[in-house]
Amino acid sequence: MTNNGATYVSGKIGQAADFVSASSQYMVGPVSQNLYTSNSYFTLAFWVFLKSLPTGSTGLVGFNKYYTETEGGGFGIGFKTTGVLTFIVGDKINTTEIDYVAANFPLNTWLHLSMKFDGSKVYHYLNGQLLGFANRTLWRANNVALEFAHGTQGGWGSYSNIRLNDVRLFNHALTDMEIQEIAKAKVVHYSFDDMQEPTTNLVTPEFSQ
Repeated sequence: MTNNGATYVSGKIGQAADFVSASSQYMVGPVSQNLYTSNSYFTLAFWVFLKSLPTGSTGLVGFNKYYTETEGGGFGIGFKTTGVLTFIVGDKINTTEIDYVAANFPLNTWLHLSMKFDGSKVYHYLNGQLLGFANRTLWRANNVALEFAHGTQGGWGSYSNIRLNDVRLFNHALTDMEIQEIAKAKVVHYSFDDMQEPTTNLVTPEFSQ
C-alpha cells in the first residue's frame, strides 16, 4: 500500500483511513494481476464517511484507471462536478456512468457503497439496498491497482475529504443477500445453503499501519 499522507482513525469496523482534501491525500494498493482480467466478474464494497460533501469531481474507491477511457478502463465509485454520486465502468473505448443525487446524503456518518458486475449488468448499492443498474457486457483491465480517495493524481478534479473503511474487492459477483449482510458490518457465516447472522463482529480492519 502506498500512502500519500492519510492518517488512521477509528472506523465503522476497526481502523479507518482518514483523508484531507486540502492536503491532497490518497492511497494506492496493488491488486494481483491473476485476480482480474478483462470482463471478469467483480464486486467492490466499502464504508465511506463524508466529512463534507464534495463540490468537485472526486474519486472514492476505484480499480484500474477507470476514470478515463484512454487509460484503459476499469470500475469505481466517485463524485462528479455536479455533486452527484457516480458509478463508472469503462473499457477504453467507452465508459458507462450512472449517477444518483447525493445532496441528501448525510454527513459525518458511515455509508456503505458497493457495485457488482455479473457479465451482463452493473448493479449499484447504498447501505445494502439496490439503487439501480446499467447494461454492460465488458470492461477492460490494464494497469491493475486499487486507488483510494484519488483526486487530481487519479484524473479527477479534486481530492476527497472522507474516511474509508473495510474496502473489499471480490473476483465474483456477490448475491444481493451477501451485499446486504456486508452492509450490516458483520461477518457472513455460511452453513451449507443457509446464511446466519453472527451475534458479534469478527471483521478485522482492512487499513493498517
